[in-house]
Amino acid sequence: MISLTLRNNAVEDWSYLNINQELLQSRYEWINIYLPEVELKYPWAVRNDILRLFFLCISFESKSEVLSVLKDELNLSLNETHRELINFICYSSAHEKNNLDSIIEISDNQILLNFIYETLERALLWYIPDPSWKSDFYCILEVSKALIEQPILENLLLDESINPKGVQFNSVDEHTHVFYKFQDLCLQLESGRISYDLKTLAIQAHDALIQSIRLRLEFNISSLNEIRFDEKIDSIIVNETEWCTTRLMKNIKTQQT
Repeated sequence: MISLTLRNNAVEDWSYLNINQELLQSRYEWINIYLPEVELKYPWAVRNDILRLFFLCISFESKSEVLSVLKDELNLSLNETHRELINFICYSSAHEKNNLDSIIEISDNQILLNFIYETLERALLWYIPDPSWKSDFYCILEVSKALIEQPILENLLLDESINPKGVQFNSVDEHTHVFYKFQDLCLQLESGRISYDLKTLAIQAHDALIQSIRLRLEFNISSLNEIRFDEKIDSIIVNETEWCTTRLMKNIKTQQT
C-alpha cells in the first residue's frame, strides 16, 4: 500500500498531516526519534509525512488511540487515504493465538505473495537501505505489486534449476537480498515455474523487517541502559511480529469469504 500511495500522490496534491516533532518525541521519551521534516519543495515530502504518521501510530497499542490523538489533540481532518494508511499501519487490539510460522505454513501462494510485499513495505518504513529518491527498493515493490496482482496459478512449480537473473546479484546482504529475490520471483510468475520457495521467502521477509527495526534504533541515543534498551527493542519486535501474524490471518479470512 505504501509504495502505491507514494506513486499515486504528487507532492502538490497530498493532504499533509504534518505531525510535529514535539508530539513524536513525547511518545518516544526513551530514545531520540528524530524524523526528517516534511518540506514541500522536495519530492520525498509525501514519504516523510507518511513516515511521521507511521511512528506515531506504532507508539500506541490500538487504532482507536491513534484516531483520538489525531482528532482531539491535533485537530486533523483525515481523508480516505489517511484512514486506509492508519488501518494498514496500526496494531490490532485482537491477538492471534497461532504463531507466524504456523500461519505461513497453511497459507497459499497468493496470500504469501501479498504478505511478502506488505512485510517488505513495512521494513522500508523502519529503515530505507537506499536513501536516494526514489529508492530502488520502493521501485522494486511497485513493479512486484503489479506482477502479483495478475491471475496466478495455485500450482506454481518450484524449479530450483532456474538461474537467478539480474538485480538479485546487486546485494549479498541478508537484509536487502530478500527484496531482489522477491523481484526475481515475481518476474518468474508468468511462466508458472519459480526458483524460490514462497514459505521460506515469507520468513526471510519477516527477518528483513526485524533487521530494519534494529538498524533504525540501535545507533540512536537512548536514556535506557543497555539491558532495558535491548528489552525495549525486543518488545517492539514482538509487536511487529504480531502485526505480521494478524495481517496474514486477516488476508486468509478475507480470501475465504
